[in-house]
This record gives sequence, structure tokens and C-alpha cells, in this order.
Amino acid sequence: MSPAPVSRRAVLSLGLAAGAGAGSAWAQAGRDGLGTPPLVYGFSGRAAVAGAFTDRRGREQGISDFRGRVVLVNLWATWCGPCRIEMPSLDRLAGAFAGDLTVLPVSFDGRGWPAVDEFWGERFAHLKPYLAKDSALTDGYGALGLPFSVLIDRQGREVARLPRAAEWDRGAYRAVVAKTVLARG
Repeated sequence: MSPAPVSRRAVLSLGLAAGAGAGSAWAQAGRDGLGTPPLVYGFSGRAAVAGAFTDRRGREQGISDFRGRVVLVNLWATWCGPCRIEMPSLDRLAGAFAGDLTVLPVSFDGRGWPAVDEFWGERFAHLKPYLAKDSALTDGYGALGLPFSVLIDRQGREVARLPRAAEWDRGAYRAVVAKTVLARG
């Protein structure tokens, strides 16, 4: 006899209940807005993924164009609620480390610049949006969803990644950025 099929809702409910009981970051996120999901260091030291994106003028760029700087690549879209919620914290982080950190918000909006411009407006003084040319960045990093962020050191190597939204200008996130900025070698 085969087991009865389990609905997606049942699996999600069980996962959330287990997470809440364990005090996980996922359960914390429900109470504190974005929460404090742990950074992933398993890919630390790998070369940054080569993927193209364009600036507002249509000029193609890649992460390698920023070598020598600490870079936080943020893959996002305007239709992604958590992406929109975390963007102000990325702006504050970029302002706090102006001159030492480049935050690259790369949009995956299918509607292109009109969607980005509608959301962006004059909201973010320290960020410059980019538009992905294709799926090379999401594919290269194995991003299964948005937002997805990757911190890259001055040598173009990955430091840490975060496959969720976060308050980047606080706590452990800000600390790892500061440590990466201070590391000159």
C-alpha cells in the first residue's frame, strides 16, 4: 500500500511548526520582519560568477569590472516583496561604507527599466540600479529565488552569500561587510 499524498500546505505547516519550535532564523523572520537568516560561507574563496548586466545608459558591465573593490551583489526584482523591503537597508549600508563598498542591485524584472524606474524613483541616494542581461548570475550562483546577495572581496572572491532578504546595515551582516572592507590583502 502506498502512502497517502501529502499536500504542499501540510509540508509547509510542518516545516514552519518545526522551525518555530527550534527557534530557527526562519521562525524569527516571521516575528521581526526580515529576521536574521544566517550567512552562507560554504562557497567562500570561489571566484565571483561572470554575468553581464547593464546600467541605465545600456552599457554592459560585469562583476569583474569592480575588481579591487568590495562588492555586494544583490539580485532582486520589483515584484519581489522582500527585495523591496530590504532595499533601504542596502542603501544605508552603501552610504555607511561609501568609497569602500559597491552595492550592485541587479534587477531581474521582465518589464525592464520601466519597472525599475517606477519603484526606484528618487528613493536611494547611495545605490545605482542595474538590469540583468540574462540568467547567468542566478544560474551561476544557483539562486532559486530572489533576493539573493553575494559579498565579494577585493580580489574577486566570494566571502559569503545570503539567499534571502536581510537588514544589511545591522548586526552580523554589517560586521562581515566591515571585516571585508578592512581586509586589504
